[in-house]
Amino acid sequence: MAEARPIKRSPDSFIYVSLLPKYADCAALHACDLRPLAHSLADLDRVSRRIYADRQAPLPIERPLAFYLTTHPTARQELLAATACRLTAYMPPGDGRLDEMTQRSSFDEAVSMLPTNPLETLDLERLTQLARRVKGDPQLQLRRRGLRTVPDNHGASIVFPPAEAALARTVAVCAAYTACRGPADLRLAVWVLAALLNAHPCPDGNGRLSRLVFAGVLARMGITHAPAFALGPLKHASQGAFEIAVRRIGVQGRWQPLVDLLAVYADYLAKHLAKVAALIGGDLCVVDEISMTDRVQTQQQENEHA
Repeated sequence: MAEARPIKRSPDSFIYVSLLPKYADCAALHACDLRPLAHSLADLDRVSRRIYADRQAPLPIERPLAFYLTTHPTARQELLAATACRLTAYMPPGDGRLDEMTQRSSFDEAVSMLPTNPLETLDLERLTQLARRVKGDPQLQLRRRGLRTVPDNHGASIVFPPAEAALARTVAVCAAYTACRGPADLRLAVWVLAALLNAHPCPDGNGRLSRLVFAGVLARMGITHAPAFALGPLKHASQGAFEIAVRRIGVQGRWQPLVDLLAVYADYLAKHLAKVAALIGGDLCVVDEISMTDRVQTQQQENEHA
């Protein structure tokens, strides 16, 4: 179980320092049921392969369809409904608008730098290059001092491991990534995602970096043929569910909520990716599968947002 140490600051606030165990020691993670996630990812891979095969021109890898998915008004509203659960019930309501996702981002550019070939290695130098590209900051360096989140309304913050511990955890993540040379347990991909988020090795951009590396692990293992599982838009649209699930790992040692949420994301993409690709591309055979009612509703949604 993950170790969490509450550090008293004042009578009404506290900080949690979260230290995740090594992958081999994650008994709670190894006890998780990953079958729904495996099935959802398999469905997503079949859909994404079909999209790539059906298009008249190949889709650019650096622009995953998941970005288009959550910038389309209809798909965005469906996503918010699909991810509604107890974790998001008390979150403030919102339309899930992702205007910042509509333009080409530094994340898109970093996808092509992922070492997805089993013979390629991931070390601190290459990880730093990925972090620079994904953050859009050519001067970014791994942090050398402490880091904590901005206090919330109750004055509570989360303190990430000291720089030395963060560096050691980041080295372990790189080693796990490099050692993965073929089909492997999905638990490794989940651990890499959480471990890198927990280490927070960079002053900024850690979320984008961890999601990028997670997509790279899936592609490296052959679970997805391309980094089509872009977590960023899905994370933002679900209004805090992802952050809460990750925090439960560090504070409670509970991995199943994150595994379940990843399955929800992958299942949603598998069900809706083809329709959205047809809506934005217009050169897919699957466009015929969209009913006239769906097309009318989509047009109405677009008119309302115009």
